[in-house]
Amino acid sequence: MVVRGVDESGTPVVVKACRGEQACNAVIESFRREYRIGSQFDHAHIVRYLEFRVLSPGAAVLMEDAGGTSLHERLQAGPLDVATALRVTRAVADALAAVHAAGVLHKDVKPANILTMADGGVRLANFRAAVAVSRESTSRADAEGTLAYLAPERTGRMNRSADHRSDLYSLGVSLYEALTGVVPFVGKDPLDVVHAHMARPAPDPRERVDSIPEPVAQLIARLLRKDPAERYQSAVSLRHDLDVMLDAIGRTGTVVAMDLGTRDLEADLRISDKLYGRVPQVEQLVRVFDASKTGRARFVQITGPSGVGKSALVRRLQGPVVAAHGRFVEGKFDQLQRDVPYRGLLLAFRQLLMEVLHLPDDALHAQRKRLEQALAPNAAVLVDVLPELADLLPECPPVPALEGPTARNRFLLVFEAFVRAFTSTDHPMVLFLDDIQWADASSLDLVARLLVDARETALLVVAAWRDGEVGSGHPVHDLLDTLTGVEDVVHKVALQPLAVDDVSALLVDSLESETADVAALADLLHGRSGGNPFLLRLLLQTLVQEGLVTPDHHAQRWSWSIRDIRALPLPDDAVGLALKRIAGFPDETQRMLQSVAALGDHAPVRTVASALSFEPTEVLKDLAPAIDASVVVPESDGDETRIRFMHDRLQEAAYQSLPEADRAPLHLKLGKVLRAELAANDRAELLFQVTDQLDRGEEVITDASERTDLARLNLTAGRRAKRSNAYAPALGYLETGLRLCDPASELAMDLRQEAAEAAFLATRFERMDELVDEVLDLSSDVFERVRAFGVRINRLSVVGDNLAAVAVARQSLANLQEDLPRKPGLPGIFLELGRTKMAIGRRSASDLVDLPMLEDPRVAAALEVIWAASSAAYFSSPEFLTVSLMRGATLTAKHGLTPRSTYCIAGYSLILAGALQDYDGAYEMSSASLLMIERMDARDVEGRVRFIHHSFVAHWKEPLASAVSHYRAASQTCLDSGDIEYASGNLLFGALYTLLSTVSLTDIEGRWAEEAEFITRMGQERNLNDFRLLQQVVSELRNGKTRNAWLSGPHWDADEGIAKAVERGDLMTAGWGHIFRALLRWLDGDADGANQDLEAAPAFADGMMAQVMLPLMAFLDGLVALQVDPGSSGQKRAQKARKKLQVWAAHCEENQAHRVLLLDAELHAVAGRAAEASHAYAEAITAAARQRLDLEAAICWERAGRFHLSQGDERQALYHLGSAETAYARMGAEHAARRVARVHSAILGHATTDDAVATSEATGSFRLTNSGPTQLIDQTSLFRASEAVTEEIQLDRLVEKLAVILVQNAGARRGVLCLPERGELTVHACALVTGDDVEVDLTRAPLREATAVPRSLVQLVARTRKAVLLDDASASAQHGSDPFIRDHAPKSVLCVPLLRHGSLAGVVYLENSLTAGAFTPARVEMVRLLSSQAAISIDNARLFEEVTGLSRAYQRFVPTQFLDLLGKESIRDVNLGDHVERVLTVLFCDIRSFTSISESMTPGENFRFVNHFLAALEPAFEAHNGFIDKYIGDAIMGLFPHSPDDAVKAAVSMLRRLEVFNQERRSHGLRDVEIGIGIHTGVAMLGTVGGRARMDGTVISDAVNLASRAEGLCKHYGVSLLVTQATLEALEDPADFNMRTLGRVRVKGRQAEVDVLEVLDADDDGMRQSKLATLEGFAEAVQAEIEGRFVEARAAYGAVLAAHPEDPAANAALQRLPSS
Repeated sequence: MVVRGVDESGTPVVVKACRGEQACNAVIESFRREYRIGSQFDHAHIVRYLEFRVLSPGAAVLMEDAGGTSLHERLQAGPLDVATALRVTRAVADALAAVHAAGVLHKDVKPANILTMADGGVRLANFRAAVAVSRESTSRADAEGTLAYLAPERTGRMNRSADHRSDLYSLGVSLYEALTGVVPFVGKDPLDVVHAHMARPAPDPRERVDSIPEPVAQLIARLLRKDPAERYQSAVSLRHDLDVMLDAIGRTGTVVAMDLGTRDLEADLRISDKLYGRVPQVEQLVRVFDASKTGRARFVQITGPSGVGKSALVRRLQGPVVAAHGRFVEGKFDQLQRDVPYRGLLLAFRQLLMEVLHLPDDALHAQRKRLEQALAPNAAVLVDVLPELADLLPECPPVPALEGPTARNRFLLVFEAFVRAFTSTDHPMVLFLDDIQWADASSLDLVARLLVDARETALLVVAAWRDGEVGSGHPVHDLLDTLTGVEDVVHKVALQPLAVDDVSALLVDSLESETADVAALADLLHGRSGGNPFLLRLLLQTLVQEGLVTPDHHAQRWSWSIRDIRALPLPDDAVGLALKRIAGFPDETQRMLQSVAALGDHAPVRTVASALSFEPTEVLKDLAPAIDASVVVPESDGDETRIRFMHDRLQEAAYQSLPEADRAPLHLKLGKVLRAELAANDRAELLFQVTDQLDRGEEVITDASERTDLARLNLTAGRRAKRSNAYAPALGYLETGLRLCDPASELAMDLRQEAAEAAFLATRFERMDELVDEVLDLSSDVFERVRAFGVRINRLSVVGDNLAAVAVARQSLANLQEDLPRKPGLPGIFLELGRTKMAIGRRSASDLVDLPMLEDPRVAAALEVIWAASSAAYFSSPEFLTVSLMRGATLTAKHGLTPRSTYCIAGYSLILAGALQDYDGAYEMSSASLLMIERMDARDVEGRVRFIHHSFVAHWKEPLASAVSHYRAASQTCLDSGDIEYASGNLLFGALYTLLSTVSLTDIEGRWAEEAEFITRMGQERNLNDFRLLQQVVSELRNGKTRNAWLSGPHWDADEGIAKAVERGDLMTAGWGHIFRALLRWLDGDADGANQDLEAAPAFADGMMAQVMLPLMAFLDGLVALQVDPGSSGQKRAQKARKKLQVWAAHCEENQAHRVLLLDAELHAVAGRAAEASHAYAEAITAAARQRLDLEAAICWERAGRFHLSQGDERQALYHLGSAETAYARMGAEHAARRVARVHSAILGHATTDDAVATSEATGSFRLTNSGPTQLIDQTSLFRASEAVTEEIQLDRLVEKLAVILVQNAGARRGVLCLPERGELTVHACALVTGDDVEVDLTRAPLREATAVPRSLVQLVARTRKAVLLDDASASAQHGSDPFIRDHAPKSVLCVPLLRHGSLAGVVYLENSLTAGAFTPARVEMVRLLSSQAAISIDNARLFEEVTGLSRAYQRFVPTQFLDLLGKESIRDVNLGDHVERVLTVLFCDIRSFTSISESMTPGENFRFVNHFLAALEPAFEAHNGFIDKYIGDAIMGLFPHSPDDAVKAAVSMLRRLEVFNQERRSHGLRDVEIGIGIHTGVAMLGTVGGRARMDGTVISDAVNLASRAEGLCKHYGVSLLVTQATLEALEDPADFNMRTLGRVRVKGRQAEVDVLEVLDADDDGMRQSKLATLEGFAEAVQAEIEGRFVEARAAYGAVLAAHPEDPAANAALQRLPSS
């Protein structure tokens, strides 16, 4: 608050005050600081500060009121003339000269802080932001001032210290604005303005005002230079040049040319901030940054001794980063806080979040959206370690608690997503981590993961460390080892000391001397500093302090005496020199520096003050000498002031100066102060800092209870660090806690358990085993022992000792009274199965889902053990896995649900499918496990359960292709929960299903390479091995053998891979290897080789239990058997395979029907049943193509072609083999396509496919060459046509596709497709070539009425089932008399029947009116070949049309939204009693006085009227996300499941639609229809009621009654639309609607009364405005009526009517109210 007034003496004053809530300590301290700085000046051009007063509460500063107005206000009238502007600037420069001479920076020079008086006087005001330092280094958080006037170095974006020259830059901006009326730099957002200050040259002010003299423009340009060294160096020098200009104006009226800055000599030595001797290193950094901007992450290691300039070098990147619109964030690790997890990273990202929170609203909203999408659903994982994230994402849903590796993986993945959300090629990021020699291992592990897993990210990580302080065991070496194998990621920069020439250059710039003059001094200082930049600067500052380097103003240079400097005894190391400087401070300053150093970098002033029993102001006062000497710098974020050492060597020196005996007591004091803060602020970082400080003071803690308390605190810190995945620090805290407490106590046992887990996670396995053994030796508690066993199981699983892990699991389960046999064998397995079936009993899936939650801790522990051991058991002990999963299912059925139950139930479903072939039961159990996940929101197990469901169960019941997207989603779910093993497993099986279903091999190769890289990064070697197997299969399908053997190449070698799999007991990999090699061999014609693999594969069937590979193995076995031995034994083997496939097809024909049909065809063929074989081949092709099983469809085409060739039917052979060749080529299996072309070149008409067609691997497109083009065009066209007609199921689209293909291939100009419909032929499609397109008219018409086709010709073909080909139809004696042919004179005509099992499926008519003889017999053959496929597809499409038509008819009676709310996909899934309870908004609408309207109409007219009325209002429901539940005569009941806003909007829309409806009635002389609408929101039960023969959907709820009652009250209140108070309160923003309360009613059956309100939005503008104008009076009337004050109510309603006589509600009120 700023006010003008007078003080007690009557002196005019300006008072700046803060009181009340504003008067926090930080604000009061800022007022005190402002007064302290401002009051030291008594200057003509500076506002005088008179007094600082402490208020209760608050503070005030009194300043002189010099009158006048600010320059900012004055400029509102327009720019100043040149002379006035220069005079004002000269006065401010004079003021700044005094300010800077006192060692003060103003920091907010701008027109608003420059006062101009009527008498020409000028005052510089407002020292709120000013600081009293000789040199200040700012960070982003400290960039104070107004952005438009801020110097580049004050933006916090540059690696420059900001000094008094930043004030001169701000004055330059102010002068520019004074002369032009605008500031030089503007932008659409703050980042644009910052970028302009840093990177854009200042515009010439003469571009805006051309009368500005050139020297003035040059002076402004000098002030606005980006580099402070190129600006005016002092206000004195600027004042001198302004005096010269003003003198010239006074003498000549203008400014003449002059030299600027001739008096630029500093009063204090400014050591140059330039970077010397580092040009190559800067250029290297910029090159690497430019490379990272392309979206490929990079890492730069900067090494060198302390003080060599590592940080300064890296900060030179800030300019390029800002110029690229990027982000530069920086974090520093602390030597005294090494155990604080992620400290440096969190500092960097905290800074990033603070920057984001300063963005404009739209930019902030966009960034928030990106973060929400990137982090969902796991944002809360980061909030625990980065609390500032909660400011950006205030509503983070909780995440399930995870343990061990899954928790670590989730944390790392979420952190990676967090970084990705802030980086893009448009906004690259540089993350600078300084002093990582003090980083914890967790931080470096996280950096490694960021760089490896986020390779496709515009991220540059720069890490700096002291190479002499990184030993061989330091975790930085693990970081480098991780990155070594990643191409072009790591770049190295090793900084060496400066050369003497570099030292000389620094001295020349700093001392403003010549090279020759500084030569001797450069040699001396180079020798003493060793070329270390930090030590060099310390030496130079010391020489100035000692008076050995002094300014010579007369000579305009600095002077020194080499002899005196040589004689001065100085330490030759940085710490020693720093200690000397510190020793020169007063005792109180030294003590304060020691306390600050002990607390660590960025020490809070408040904490130091509390520990020493000081006031914060006293801390700053004592530190003032160190601040002035640039040893430390205070930094404030408004709420907290912190002290930062200018260099870590200074902090190290300050701490070393603290006597060793005083260190522990000081740490203990600091820790206790911090712990008091911890009670109110449970931030993880503060917890770790508190614990570290207290642990450092442990040696002086003698009280046993206090040591126990500290042990408990270490337990808390250890758990918190473990939760943050910082396992090494966690172990440190926990080990410290163990040392502090009684080893026999319960606390010690807790610490051991946690420490064992932390040691495991930190890969300290030897220590982990020691701790586990201690727990097992010391504890008899079952649950403590089981927990320890669990740690050991995890460790054994990680190192691959799976059998040992299973043994420990069995021992652990025995402790829990769940004994499992060591070698159960089949009898033991079936015994366990019997127990499970008995436990489940007759329970349905829904019964299992509704089981109560598990409460027995023993059972819960047993399920945890089963879960923990499952992976180890899967690979080493299938019998244990089987028995343990069934035991888990049994325990679940008996005791209830826990998230781990879902995994056991899913595992049980695997056993049902794999061991018992009970696919229906398995599917029911597996589906139940998925529902359990939804019920419990068990996201941590969801990915595993879905993996089991899709890999072992669902494919027996669902099409393969549908699972591919589910695998991707399940993989992401696993990643979200940190389960990388199953994340990669889902990717593996997703790849398998992709290969076996619809696939473009060209497309998947690239995607699979990325997924293989991901699995590699995740370290999942086993899944990677199998993934590479699939990659090799694809490679060989595309390119053939790359070596002499099949399935042997760069990705995987079958002989070696199968042998290794057998050796390690990996049955699945061995089985996959044999089956896929058999496939490749068989496709290449090596049936004997394929047979060998298929004979070997069954031995590994246990490893493929219930997998999709088993049907593939049976399918191949049947095909190969008939080729190897077509006789009886081969046929028996094929029949056996067919029988298996037939069983499986009964459960899911989509996956197996084509296989059964193809084996049928092959069996018919070897048995000589040609007709049956031909039909079965066609059916197999159709079945495979319909499911988009591309590879197997191509196999069906090829086998059919070979069959027809064996029968001598070259025409059918050409068609099928050509289609096979094209099918292989289209899916990218080029080798198979070339093989078909080579083997069947005689029939296909070209030697090889390579001669006739070249396939572009990049695009999959074809180009014709010289050999066989006509045949190839026909084959391609036939394949595309066949593909189109087999895959399309919608009749109109099928007909359209078929018409276009036929017209295009036959060379026709017109085409007509006729299909039978209701006993007669109907024209379904007419295709016409127009230009480059074919237009298709799908208007249907009976053939008898058609005019676009020769009806007699079509009828002839339909009756005879024979094709007709006419070279010139007009000349045909037989057909020329047809009216169409006679009138249109077509030349070429082709008419062909479509036949299906000998029956007519349609007729195709084609014509070309341009030429005769356009259609050849080959065209007739082509259409005939298509006919069988087209006919089948047309039949299927008709069936689909019938079914969907029926479905649409159902939807008119049962809305799809009703089914959605019940969670049903189809009406067929609805059962009597299905129900759901949820909040709904119910809308009732009814016609007023319907009886009187209907009495004047006949029954037919009544129905037409009601239907017309309902049709007019119905669209309002669909348009606003609602649906009509039922029609009740003339009434409507609608439901709105999403938002009550939808219901109100729909009601308003209905009333407006009613007005349109009434306008139509008026035009026919009919009376208006009036309606009433009532709306209520509440909980409702929606479900089905009825009996066996008839049921209906309904809503049962009090909400329905209230909505109906509200509708009935419309007439009572004389309105059309009422809502209840419940609906009002549920609206997203009630202000979106105009409403008024009508009254309060009691509804039948309810005790409480209900308020009802009228919605005014549907009224016309006049009516609505009138109601709004009387809103207050109407409300008073309603309230009087509610309270029974009827006389007052009548009067109030009367007043409303006086103002608005047409108000229906007021009129209705007067009619119903008693007169007295």
